[in-house]
Amino acid sequence: MIVIPENTTFIGELRSSGRLRIDGHFEGDGYIDGFLVISSTCVWKGKAVADVIVVEGVVEGELVARRKLEFCSRADVSGTITSPEIAIARGARVTGELRMAAPQPPIGLVDLRKVSGSNDAELNSANDTGQREPRPEKKAVGA
Repeated sequence: MIVIPENTTFIGELRSSGRLRIDGHFEGDGYIDGFLVISSTCVWKGKAVADVIVVEGVVEGELVARRKLEFCSRADVSGTITSPEIAIARGARVTGELRMAAPQPPIGLVDLRKVSGSNDAELNSANDTGQREPRPEKKAVGA
């Protein structure tokens, strides 16, 4: 997990993947391919986009969760909120526009069938190492 500690100010655009926890002050936009925690000591001003967002602190701006957005009891959020699934704990303060959206696909995934021309049978024949099993040799009829 990547942590931006308390008493740290980040200004700008952040792009990351995996798990990210912000304890400090954040001004700008964050694009996370994964899990974002805006902790109880964090003040976030700007846009946050991630697969899952958990808010414990203060947010002013836009939150976009591709899968789920959770507001803990001490969350104080004002702005535009978009997510297919939203959980709001008792005590959380949420002000602004709320949009329920269909789940979004994760960033960076590619449909291998479209790229390699593979068919479903070939893709389903992958073994535990992710490699394709060798195909049996085709024999000519009447040989």
